[in-house]
Amino acid sequence: MLNVLVVIYNRSVGESPACVSLLRQEGDFGILVYDNSEGDFGIREDCAERGWTYLSGEGNKGLSKAYNAARDLLQREDPNGLLCLLDDDTTLPEGFLTGLQKEADAHPDTILFPILRQERTILSPWTEKRTVHRFSSMEECLEADPKDLYAFNSGMLIPLKAISNYRWDERLFLDCVDYSFLDAMKQRNVSLRTVPVVCEQRFSGAEKPSAEKAMARFVIYIRDMRVYFENRKPAGERRLLKRALHLALLYRTAEPFALLAGKN
Repeated sequence: MLNVLVVIYNRSVGESPACVSLLRQEGDFGILVYDNSEGDFGIREDCAERGWTYLSGEGNKGLSKAYNAARDLLQREDPNGLLCLLDDDTTLPEGFLTGLQKEADAHPDTILFPILRQERTILSPWTEKRTVHRFSSMEECLEADPKDLYAFNSGMLIPLKAISNYRWDERLFLDCVDYSFLDAMKQRNVSLRTVPVVCEQRFSGAEKPSAEKAMARFVIYIRDMRVYFENRKPAGERRLLKRALHLALLYRTAEPFALLAGKN
């Protein structure tokens, strides 16, 4: 069976584009909602009313813990099933899950990911060797070698068999969770495939929050990047320095460099 996990943060079910668009989907699928909120947004009650499975870590525990909680539950209840990951701000087109199920039937034991787009910009998937390469069209995405691709978590469909002996690294809170997962799957020679379905995504990295929120977000980014690049520290520090410079110019402050140096 196909099960969908929505990780929701500081909003109600009715305020989540992912949850709202799931109500328009057809087919036989289960819905799990992991509540990462730092307050009560009525999510438990909404899930009970709709017959959805409610999971919670009592506060914001991060993506990896949310994914592991769903993985552990489904490995016990449906080890041959499928898990679709969704951010709470992803909007699914009608027929998305039906199309994803058909692709899974045609390509068993394959991790599938859709094309995520914000307005006209394709955010995911992308290729990354020396530099990040963004695709300009769906055709480009579909023609690319899946082994060269990285993709955001949202919309990804994972056969539970592929992760029967895998757990997400819970040291990673938010950033690099997708990188770490796909690195592991590639090392295990699990098949990957892009599907010709477009989802709309509100990517926070494309927006400009307040300086206070941006610096708090940068602290999380620093921690996660240093975990992911723990065996490639120079490469990780170069990326962090590049992000710090970008934020410093954007907000006209030296605070990112202080945070990077641990002087916060």
